[in-house]
Amino acid sequence: MESLNKLTEECISLLKANNLLKPLIKAEVIKNILVKVKIDKKIEEETINKFLNKYGIKDKLNYEEWLIKNKLTDIELKNLALSDIRLKEYCLENFGHQVEARFIERKDMLDVFVYSLIRIKDSFKAAEVYCRLISKEEEFGDLAKKYSEGVENRTRGVLGPLSLEKTHPKLAELLRTTKEGEIQHPIRIGGSTFIVRVESFYPAKIDNFMREKMALEIFDEWVDKQVSQLSNDLLREKTPVNKEKVL
Repeated sequence: MESLNKLTEECISLLKANNLLKPLIKAEVIKNILVKVKIDKKIEEETINKFLNKYGIKDKLNYEEWLIKNKLTDIELKNLALSDIRLKEYCLENFGHQVEARFIERKDMLDVFVYSLIRIKDSFKAAEVYCRLISKEEEFGDLAKKYSEGVENRTRGVLGPLSLEKTHPKLAELLRTTKEGEIQHPIRIGGSTFIVRVESFYPAKIDNFMREKMALEIFDEWVDKQVSQLSNDLLREKTPVNKEKVL
């Protein structure tokens, strides 16, 4: 890639030392891919107009002032405005055929839940709160507001809608096996006791949003492989240590 070949040994060493080499390569790889993606002319114009409206650019004078302020050329602004739609187009065109298989593989983690949660470090206090819930002495929301020690105490215990992608595995498994409205027996996770009730469950499905999400995930993995290869090539060809090894 021409832009990367311009990097000096010193630049490459400095970028690598600050963990910036791969992010730079990734940005360049994606930029070079997207600039070649063709978009329907009407959609292109609508997308650029939305971008201009978003930043309050209403006439030619505003437009030129905005370019100067942000140190962009006309072409760079166009590429910036079209980057998201070009990315979606490229991902679906090149990886759309892998979307369904990816969805089936990941479905369990893509299902969406709304649930109520109380987390308390003191297991004895948690047991007491659980008993009060089961005996219906107080409402879940009231007890969450009083005793829960996480951000959920601001929402009376309610969290979501959330997928399980970034949820602790033990909590994710509990949510998957709990019926709506059922209060589960307290479980210990990471130093706190969790009391959970599933409020609602929305199974993931293949729609336009999900197709784009899956295609983008596959694209990201593909790009990361390209970036690793390009990074290794640059380090092998241009850094002094690796040159000495070759000699």
